[in-house]
Amino acid sequence: MKYYDQLESNGYFLYKHPDVTIFKRNITQFLKATTESIIQLSNFESWKSGKFFHKNIDLIDLISEIHNQEIDNSITKVLYELFPCTGKILSLTTAPLVVKILKEAQLRFPVVGSLPLVRLDRPNDSKYETPWHQDFWFSFLSENAVTLWFSLGEITESMGHLKMVPGSHKWSAGKFFTDTNGHPIAYDGVVDESQVIRINPGIDEILVFNQKLLHASGTNISSRTRVSLQLRFNDLGSAKSLVSTFVPIHTEYVKTMQKISNE
Repeated sequence: MKYYDQLESNGYFLYKHPDVTIFKRNITQFLKATTESIIQLSNFESWKSGKFFHKNIDLIDLISEIHNQEIDNSITKVLYELFPCTGKILSLTTAPLVVKILKEAQLRFPVVGSLPLVRLDRPNDSKYETPWHQDFWFSFLSENAVTLWFSLGEITESMGHLKMVPGSHKWSAGKFFTDTNGHPIAYDGVVDESQVIRINPGIDEILVFNQKLLHASGTNISSRTRVSLQLRFNDLGSAKSLVSTFVPIHTEYVKTMQKISNE
């Protein structure tokens, strides 16, 4: 079955190619180097010795070690905020491999639906665990909008595999509510666990799914931080309106500095 046929039928497909392995390796190497640079520029004195930044350390092991020794997520929250702001991560939206995958998904005029997201799911941190939801809630623009999802290192079962309901992209649009953790996108419906699958793309695979597909984060009960990357795209070729679904906003830092400057 061709990739597009799988997307239409099941709501997702796994794009498999040797180039994906190289693609992921380049990203992880960049993020490792970025992590080291952020540490060197920061006030995290205990980390500036660089003892954890040896060449062969896995990105997930590195971030997990940082999390195990940090206080109040002081370092990983900086990494989470700054990773998507780097030119390398922003440029992934136009990477040749990504463009090729979007053609397989038959998006006629793909446009970025939101900024790239590098998720850091810390162990036993249920506050940021994403419940059942549809990414379509973030745009409502094109029925064939897709999300590209892949891990940046090995994800064991105890770290939490992504959960999905195949074919749920064909269901009528669900209602949503804000859950007890403050997620404004939680699915207001009953999910039949017998229909749920858990998916863990291989090192040479990228998961592509329709943004109406119901999915949820797996629970990370391990001692390691789960690291994944998401790219979301709308299709102007089938869009309900010629608009953008997100706009940049100033951070609290900027708002605070603006206020101070006017005092």
